[in-house]
Amino acid sequence: MKTATWAAGSKTRTRGFTLLELMLVLVIASLMLTLAMPRFAAALPGVELRTYTQELAALLRFSRSQAIASNQEIAVRYDAAGHRVYLVSLPRDLAGPESVELNWPSQQGSPYQTTGGDMSGREIRFYPDGSADVATIGVQGDGRFYSIRIDWLTGSVRIEGITGGADEEAG
Repeated sequence: MKTATWAAGSKTRTRGFTLLELMLVLVIASLMLTLAMPRFAAALPGVELRTYTQELAALLRFSRSQAIASNQEIAVRYDAAGHRVYLVSLPRDLAGPESVELNWPSQQGSPYQTTGGDMSGREIRFYPDGSADVATIGVQGDGRFYSIRIDWLTGSVRIEGITGGADEEAG
């Protein structure tokens, strides 16, 4: 339903929509988008894995910057039972989706642990000078695999897509 309106400073009538009509269209569009979003996610394989990998890399980069800014060592730990990665000394964590498997570095010297078992309590440390423990974290799911590599000297965090993704690097 269009209503007649008067334009300011004009003697001609224009036709427009009421605020109620515009709000109704916005509500209907948002409902349709809400219902369609899960179908879009299912149609794009590997999106959940890629997103989680990027979020984990961002958490690691944040840890490095906090270690430098606070001039204190910051440890990042993986809780396998809770399926989450968290900072030991700061209230920041990242919960992982059930469909994603995380291969957290072991402390026995292997680059990352690919077998099951209890991986809780193993930490990656970032130091005040910007350096870090050398580590490679494997992130896999949906037939894809990414690795997150942490350089010990610079503490830089790099995502490498072994299957299903392009390389990404940031310091």
